[in-house]
Amino acid sequence: MKKQQYSYEELTKIDHMIVNLALATVHAAGADAISKNGVKIDGDFITVDIKAEVVEVAERLAETPWTVIMAYIQRDMDPVKAPDVPELDEAGVCPVCGGELEYGDREDMDEGGFYPWTCTGCGATGREGFDTCFDGHHYRVRDVAGDPIPGRND
Repeated sequence: MKKQQYSYEELTKIDHMIVNLALATVHAAGADAISKNGVKIDGDFITVDIKAEVVEVAERLAETPWTVIMAYIQRDMDPVKAPDVPELDEAGVCPVCGGELEYGDREDMDEGGFYPWTCTGCGATGREGFDTCFDGHHYRVRDVAGDPIPGRND
């Protein structure tokens, strides 16, 4: 018998550890296989009660639209951190797919500004913001005659 799918609201009320284990189970076994045959978790790395809960959640996740699952992952789970995964908010990196950004012309605002960008990978667009910060008068400082001021020519 086919299990009922989750709504986003229902999914957010389940313990995060259970959802993470269920998502890993669906990923490993495949949603189609779970829909047809159910799922069984072997081993004793978790208690029987937790196994039963993970199985129930995994079977319902297998029927849940991927858009609901992705919304849950984006909004309710901690960001994935790994050496081969770019940060979500890193300069020059697309926050949608991790691709390389192509920039438009700088647009100044009060205390900084932004650069409009387009992702070369997925085509997403946005604006990358920045703040200006005073860091000293040490860039090619010259006196009235045009002579360099010692220590101010970095």
